[in-house]
Amino acid sequence: MAETIDLERQQNSTAEFPAVLFWNKEKYLAIVNKINETLNQQRLEQKDEGISLSTEEEEIKPEIYTFLPIIGETKIEIIESKTDKLTEEAKNLLSQDEILMNIVNEIIDIACNVVNSTNKEYRTHIFLSEDMEIPGWKHLVFSVEVREENYDNILNLWDEVENRVEEIMKAKKEVYGEKVISPINEKISVEVEELENV
Repeated sequence: MAETIDLERQQNSTAEFPAVLFWNKEKYLAIVNKINETLNQQRLEQKDEGISLSTEEEEIKPEIYTFLPIIGETKIEIIESKTDKLTEEAKNLLSQDEILMNIVNEIIDIACNVVNSTNKEYRTHIFLSEDMEIPGWKHLVFSVEVREENYDNILNLWDEVENRVEEIMKAKKEVYGEKVISPINEKISVEVEELENV
């Protein structure tokens, strides 16, 4: 079972969230607070309507290894908080497909986990790329740029990330079926490159 972090304690602490999940701790906490404010407002409205509420209801608290089951734009915001750059075009594509959104979320976690093991500086970027051989057809690219000069090491990281992504897709096919996941699989590509000086 995922370890639950006390939100109030975490807000007042200098401890950081695991980099594998949330690059921007403050943004993530803001999202959780926004969800709780919405839930509290709904509870007040229900109380005004005479609907009985449990006194033991608790606010949502962030969990380290669990993607919060939330709806609407907040899912996109969580994905955006995990990456250094998410283009508007990519954001629009993700927002149209909840399964794609959840898969990309898992890919981010897995890829960052792999790269974190190297203790190297890295950046992540999600964007759409147009296929030069098929005009008008675009695919979603999750790019990781690593501060690594040895190209063989970069290729090894790339292979490891791709293998982990294949495991994700295989598991999703068992849940959603081949017809649902195969088109999504064709939309997504992963790349690992050297991080240039900025």
